[in-house]
Amino acid sequence: MRSLAFSDGVEDAVLLRLVQHIFPSDAAPGASGCIVVQTMSQELDMRQEVRDDAAGHRLLSRLTCLVLSTQAIETVLSYLQLDGCMSGQPPFLSALPDIRATLNLAFHKSSPEALAARVPLVQKVLELSKQRMGRYVVGIPQLAGALGISFTEVQDGLQELSRLGEVSFTLHDHAVCYQARAATFPVRALHQCPRLTREMTRVNAGAARAGRP
Repeated sequence: MRSLAFSDGVEDAVLLRLVQHIFPSDAAPGASGCIVVQTMSQELDMRQEVRDDAAGHRLLSRLTCLVLSTQAIETVLSYLQLDGCMSGQPPFLSALPDIRATLNLAFHKSSPEALAARVPLVQKVLELSKQRMGRYVVGIPQLAGALGISFTEVQDGLQELSRLGEVSFTLHDHAVCYQARAATFPVRALHQCPRLTREMTRVNAGAARAGRP
C-alpha cells in the first residue's frame, strides 16, 4: 500500500479503515473517541519511509511523518464534522481538544487500595492499568469510558489528586479526539467524496514539499 504521507494520491482503502475506526460496529451516538496518532499512522501506513542517510535526515523524516499523520487524520475529522459526505446530512461528529492518551501514574501518600476506596477514578486505574516498574499505565479514553465522564474530567481528577500530593503522573501519546454524532457511517459514501480526496492529496503534497530537502 502506498504511504498516505508522501503519495500523489489517497488510497480509498486507507480512508475506509480510518472511518471504520471512528465508527466501529458497537459505536453509540454521543460516544467520545480518540485516535492515537502514532499507532494509527502505523496501522494505516500514513507515514514516510525512513531514509538511510545521515542520522539527522532520519530524525527529520520521523518528525515530518508525525506532523503529517496528524494533519491527515485531522483533515478527515474536519471533513466529517463540517460537511459530512451526503448533501443535506448533519455532521457525523464533533471534534474535541487533542489530548495525551496514555497515563503513567505513581502513588505517594495513601496506599493505592485505600485511595481507590474513596476515589472512583483511582479504583478504575487499578482495575484497568498495567504495572510497569512500580507505576500504573492506562489509557485516558479507557478511564473516561469506564467512568462515563469526559477526557477533560479525567485529567481534572488527576490534577486534583496531584495537588493533594496523592499521586504524580505523566501523559504520553498525542491523540486526536472526537464525539460521534451518529452510530454508524455509510462508508460507501467515501467513494463519492472527491472533495475529501482532493483535500487529502493537497495536504499530502504540501507536506511532501515542506519535508523534502
